[in-house]
Amino acid sequence: MTDAGEPKLLDFGIAKLLDESASEDPPRTRTGVRMLAPEYASPEQVRGEPVTTASDVYALGVALYRLLRGRAPHRVRGLSGSEAERVLDTEPLPPSVAAVRSGEPGAPGSDARAVASPEEIARSHGTTAEALRVLQATVGPEHPYTALGLSNLASVLDQLDRDGEADPLFRASIALQRRIFAPGPPNIAPTLANYGDLLRSKARYAEAEELYRGAIELQRAALRDDPPTSRS
Repeated sequence: MTDAGEPKLLDFGIAKLLDESASEDPPRTRTGVRMLAPEYASPEQVRGEPVTTASDVYALGVALYRLLRGRAPHRVRGLSGSEAERVLDTEPLPPSVAAVRSGEPGAPGSDARAVASPEEIARSHGTTAEALRVLQATVGPEHPYTALGLSNLASVLDQLDRDGEADPLFRASIALQRRIFAPGPPNIAPTLANYGDLLRSKARYAEAEELYRGAIELQRAALRDDPPTSRS
């Protein structure tokens, strides 16, 4: 459905894949040219390998990602095959931090502004405080994106060996997630584990162990409340 309310039909070719009589070779318009929509093509399609239902799941993921972010996870239109392969091998920005933009937030679905990753924000603004100001001004200080953004930014700073800045961000993210997702939020488990990794690297083993135990208990509680068999 477009912003104007116009419905669009999405055809991922699943019927063709489930048809045993269908050829395994990718369709071609002429020798050596594969028919595909570049932004929705899975890595195996770009490489010219046989497609499976996993390729359709990938295309569906791209469509859902686009609904959340207003753009495809990768920009490959106009690139050569080898260039597109390299781009598709990179990790796209998670939708959970897509609201962090280089300036004021644009209209939903707009590609007018590029979305900055937490690492890009930390480096371009130079200080964690400024990066957080942009994030909080975009979605608000008590928004789930802010809590997850704090965690993501802390992880990035940790990877950049800026542990002194990452430590308080992890703690702030944990406190905010506990307020937003209470009681007993399973969402907080990854942040607890990541913060535990940071503390363990600093030989703060007792504190790290406490965080790891907390993360494990939250995951166990989540499984007790919603066991995998109940979701089938």
